Order: sequence, then C-alpha cells, then structure tokens
Amino acid sequence: MKKKLLLLITILLTLTGCVSYKELNDIGIITAIGIDYSNDKYLLTFSMLTPTEENKDKRTIYKTESSNIENCFNNIYSVSTKKAYLAHTDLLVLSNNMKKENYDDVFNLFLNRPDSRNSFNVIILENYNKDIFKINTDEINNLLKVSNEESSIIKPITLDEVIKNILELNISYIPLLKNNKKLELIGYKTIYEDNKKLTSKESLALNFIRNDIFQTLITVDDTSYQINSSNTTMSINKNNIDINIISELTLLDEKQNNKDINNYKNYIKQIINDFLSNNNLNYFYNKIYKYDYIYSKSHKNYDIKFNINVEVQINKNTNIKGGNPFAKK
Repeated sequence: MKKKLLLLITILLTLTGCVSYKELNDIGIITAIGIDYSNDKYLLTFSMLTPTEENKDKRTIYKTESSNIENCFNNIYSVSTKKAYLAHTDLLVLSNNMKKENYDDVFNLFLNRPDSRNSFNVIILENYNKDIFKINTDEINNLLKVSNEESSIIKPITLDEVIKNILELNISYIPLLKNNKKLELIGYKTIYEDNKKLTSKESLALNFIRNDIFQTLITVDDTSYQINSSNTTMSINKNNIDINIISELTLLDEKQNNKDINNYKNYIKQIINDFLSNNNLNYFYNKIYKYDYIYSKSHKNYDIKFNINVEVQINKNTNIKGGNPFAKK
C-alpha cells in the first residue's frame, strides 16, 4: 500500500503543468470507509492518509452526517480541508441495519465517482459503532484473505461483484464480521432482496453451491475430513436444477472406510438441502431466468426441483491444511 501511494505521488509530481504542489497537498487519500444509517441519517466514517515526517503511514479518522449520502461525502472537505480521493480505498464497512434503499444510495455513490475503482472488499459488521476504525482495516483484509486461501470459510467480495450480483440475481452474499475483543468471520449476510444472516453451515452450503470451496477441514459425527479441493457444476433444464459436486478428500485416519465416505456425502447433501429449504431461492430463479428466458416468462408460478449428487475422490496424502470451523459441538 505504501509503495503504491509513493508511486502515485511521484506520477502526479511529474505531470508538469497539470498538478501543482498545492493541489497535491489538497488531496485526501481515503483508505477505508464505514457507512451506517440510523434515525433517518447516514453516518460516514473515513480513514484518510495524513502522513507526517515522523509517521508516513499516519491515518486520521473523520466523520460526516446527513440525511443524504451525497451530502455526507461532499462534506468531507469541510471536516478535513482535503478533496476526497478514492482510488486507493481498500475496504468498505457497512452497518448491519442497512435496507434496500440504503444499498441503492451506497451503490450510486461509488458508481458516480470517477476516481473510485470499486475493487475493494466489502464487509458487514454485526456490531457496527462510531469507533469502527479503531480496528486496523489491514487486519480485516488479511482475515478475509486467510479465510479464503486456507479454509474456504468465507469468500471475500468486492463492491464490483456485489453490484454485479444485484443486477444479475437481485441478491448478494456479503461476509459478516463480529468484533468482540477479537475479529471473527461468522458467515454471510444476504442483502437487497433478502436480509438474513446465514449460519456457518448455511455459509458452507452456499460455498459448495457456488463452487467456492478450495480447501477446508470439516467434522461430521466426530470424524474429520480434509477437503483438498471441490468442484461444483450446475445444470438447468426448465425448473430442474442438478447440483453435482466432486470433492477430493484426504483420509486422516487409516480406519476410515466406505461408511465414513457415505457419511460425508450425506452430510454435504443435508446441509445443502437445509439451505435450499430455509433460504430465499431468488438466486436460483434468476439463474433459470437467465438460462431459459422463454420458460421463465411463460411459467409464472413454478417450483424448482433440485437433484444433489456428491462424489468423492480419495487422496492418501495426509498433509493437513485449513482449520476446523464447522466441528460438531
């Protein structure tokens, strides 16, 4: 991050006749943004880079408040005396009490800003408060990165991806974070058409459905299974959806047998069926709409029939990776 910012400053200084030192000094590089909505007002919290000779990475927290989110953003200059610059923003933190119309305002705010890349991570903080950026935002991004790479618990999502999901599927799943003495990812939260916190099992099921499982360790009836990789394909035929999963497992115990493998298969089928039974299915209706527009338009009220198939490939390498977040209590 520091190298990128120094490169940016160097480039701006070399643009002779385009940017003066004073103009450069007026730029406020925002590294993270928090957005809350309460009592009919938006509260925006900004972490802005304000380097000094003693501390090149110094950041200052500013807050603005208004019933209009654009006014909140425009008021940044009045509290910081700098023009907000979003190209190096790397995290957007949303409060847990946002509604559909609030998300519309947030999306439009960033889409209308030419300096916003919208490739930064988005999270929802369960216990959002005005002191949100007492948390080190780099720590949050690192937590998302480790979770994605080492255990497939939660997949990070960028603002671009959130907006794409809303436009295509009318629903998006955003990582839900809790900060109670320590940072903890607790699952996904659905936004826009639905507003629900997914349990850890539902989040795992969603990862299987969307082919977002890389590697993780799960426990079923006191038996542990190391998932080295998993591949999910989905085929659609009118209102019939086949979900086919092939998991590569490492057996952690030489005593594991076909019964244990069948337990794994049944467990994955069960958590997916539970997810399908207890959650909004607009994700799948929109899949059918995109895949077979004619069928979807000509059948107004139809039920989706799911067929879930789980296959297993065994890898005898016992190098254990990932954590055990879904162990049976």
